[in-house]
Amino acid sequence: MRHTLQRILSIGFAASLVIAVLITAGCATPARRIRKNPETFASLSQDIQKKVQNGEIALGFPKKAVYLALGAPDRTYRRTTETGSTLMWSYVRSYTDYSGTWWPPRHRVLVTAEGGTRWYRTTLTDSFWHSRVQREYEYLRVEFENDRVITIERLAEDD
Repeated sequence: MRHTLQRILSIGFAASLVIAVLITAGCATPARRIRKNPETFASLSQDIQKKVQNGEIALGFPKKAVYLALGAPDRTYRRTTETGSTLMWSYVRSYTDYSGTWWPPRHRVLVTAEGGTRWYRTTLTDSFWHSRVQREYEYLRVEFENDRVITIERLAEDD
């Protein structure tokens, strides 16, 4: 009975996790954003539509086309100069930086008692780094004036 309950809870947790991932990734591609915003997509010219479908942007694009192509920005900035104010959308990528000491796998035995009579043994192996840090870097900035793209800044790749 206890195993059945544990199995049901495990399956329920796994199903919840899958649903959460699907909801989170719901707008992860241009195709999904276009399906969620068909009127916005239809209002764009055919040239812009083709680029948006490929996840591309260009100077002169309206802000709504950039959203369909790239998604919501990770950060927004407001630039104010003597000549006026512009909006900047920033897109960020992240990676995990592993440093410090790497601990190799070790074998441990977990012993649990079921009803005081049954014993189960499981060997677990794992490894870990002493220090893991999540780092971010900005790879794209898009600047808007009057809801149109006026500047695109991309992270330069090493030559």
